[in-house]
Amino acid sequence: MHSSKRFFEPAATTYLIQVVPETGRKSFNAYRSLITSSAFLIGPALAGLLRHPV
Repeated sequence: MHSSKRFFEPAATTYLIQVVPETGRKSFNAYRSLITSSAFLIGPALAGLLRHPV
């Protein structure tokens, strides 16, 4: 885990609790998790393609 993430996550969570209505938090968390997981998988693959084009 990067040290910047240790500071960013709590601050972002506090901010998002204020911005996202309570009724929409489950959906928001699901979308956020989907995007984060997708980026974790797709990011390195995309970087590989950019570094070594087919």
